[in-house]
Amino acid sequence: MDPVAARAALQPFLRPSDGLLWAGGPDPRRRFAKADAVLIPFSIVFLGFGCFWEFMVVTQSGAPWFFAAFGAVFIVMGLWMAIGRFLYKARRRGPPRTG
Repeated sequence: MDPVAARAALQPFLRPSDGLLWAGGPDPRRRFAKADAVLIPFSIVFLGFGCFWEFMVVTQSGAPWFFAAFGAVFIVMGLWMAIGRFLYKARRRGPPRTG
């Protein structure tokens, strides 16, 4: 929805003394938030720990099965934090707008 259409859609809900400061959507070019400065390194370390854990469980004989399951949870969560959340944001944002 373009800003003019958004303004027209919201106008009936405003009082005469109210003003609309902003109508539109987030900047589609913005890929990273301020929190990503901390989340990206943390997610890499988290994923690395999960991979290390799984490697050690697989290479050690006699490790219980739930050790491998515990490591798999870390790997899935690490992949989500490192890659999945960006793919989710891109899908939620929709296809790139032209013109």
